[in-house]
Amino acid sequence: MAKPEKTGTRQDKDGPVWRERAVSKSLNAARMRAEERVQRLLDAASTLIDEKGTTEFTIQEVVDQSKQSLRSFYQYFDGKDELMFALLEESIGECLEDLRSAVEPDAEPEKGFYFRSDHFSFVNQGVPALYAESGVDYRERPAGWGQQRRDRYTSDDYHKPSDHIKDDWDMAGAIEDVELYLRVTWALSQAEGWPEWKPGSEFKAVREAMLRAAGGR
Repeated sequence: MAKPEKTGTRQDKDGPVWRERAVSKSLNAARMRAEERVQRLLDAASTLIDEKGTTEFTIQEVVDQSKQSLRSFYQYFDGKDELMFALLEESIGECLEDLRSAVEPDAEPEKGFYFRSDHFSFVNQGVPALYAESGVDYRERPAGWGQQRRDRYTSDDYHKPSDHIKDDWDMAGAIEDVELYLRVTWALSQAEGWPEWKPGSEFKAVREAMLRAAGGR
């Protein structure tokens, strides 16, 4: 006697499809709630900075302003320093939107520009350093135009007698970059903590050893 086929319970190697779908919905909902709570904490900190004109506020004030609990705060941030650096990253993102710019990975990582930069001697001692440069995509220019210009400069002018500022250079992008750096350094100057290397960075251990030698800061 043939057995009736089951309906509505298709199964694959990872388990029932309905279960995967239900878990996915649950995780998506939890993620949205977490993002909303984090944003409320960031907004509260920003409001306190605007009202006080300083970063001299307590975690409890942030919690009260956001109408959340202290437990919720420590669920998302280890302390005030981490909150301040999250605000800094938010500020950079907003600056980039204002400037109609975007952050992209290094287009030529094989050339090791970061490791050849002037500030690398500081980096080797564990001092965090921001390194950014203009990209190769330009507004109102076709794709590939910027890379072609960079390649031509490298082949025709780089480290040659002709390597000097040209009259046809458009410096508008450089001015926007300087404005971004100014905003970043200002935000850092107002923060109470020190910039830190991200987890996994090869320079993080050097930085931590240097701070311990300097008294634990």
